Amino acid sequence: KEESAKIFEQEFGENVIEMLGYNPLPISIKVFLNEKDFEFEKVDSLINSIQSIDFVDEIEYRGKYINQVEDRINLAIFIFLIFVIAIIFLSIQIISNTVKLSMSNRKDFIDILKYNGASRFFVKVPFYIESFLHSIFGGLLAFIFVKYLFTGFNSYFGVNVKLDEFLWIWIIGFSIFIGLYSSSQSMKRNLNE
Repeated sequence: KEESAKIFEQEFGENVIEMLGYNPLPISIKVFLNEKDFEFEKVDSLINSIQSIDFVDEIEYRGKYINQVEDRINLAIFIFLIFVIAIIFLSIQIISNTVKLSMSNRKDFIDILKYNGASRFFVKVPFYIESFLHSIFGGLLAFIFVKYLFTGFNSYFGVNVKLDEFLWIWIIGFSIFIGLYSSSQSMKRNLNE
């Protein structure tokens, strides 16, 4: 009880005994589990065995909150993965359609190149360069967006989630890969390869 009064005074800045003349706080015991010596799968059976003791009125186990947080984190990761897969799929479709439109607009130019004996590779190079430059630009925009999203997240929730220092390389590299892959597939279809 004396320890409970000290904790009360630390948290609320008031001495409960001076306020009321007696200590109304119940007797409480804190149980700490050591990860090395205890299997956390047995927590429920430990809670039940303590609850069965006659003088125990209530048990507050905060581990259930950890389970709820883990469930929400797992749900957020799952939703994020679905979101990323959807963005990748949409990116491939948009890039493919953009290259198709670009090739349609330059059909006369492509026909002239072919007529003059240009190889398929020579015809593809301008589209690859265009796709490469667009991918770098899009990757930089994506990195800036992610960086400021995390900055806002950190300041809003008061946490310090750090980004990988090589994240910009990953984002730009992945963007270039998707851009070149989509361009290649679109050109294969449109050049009848």
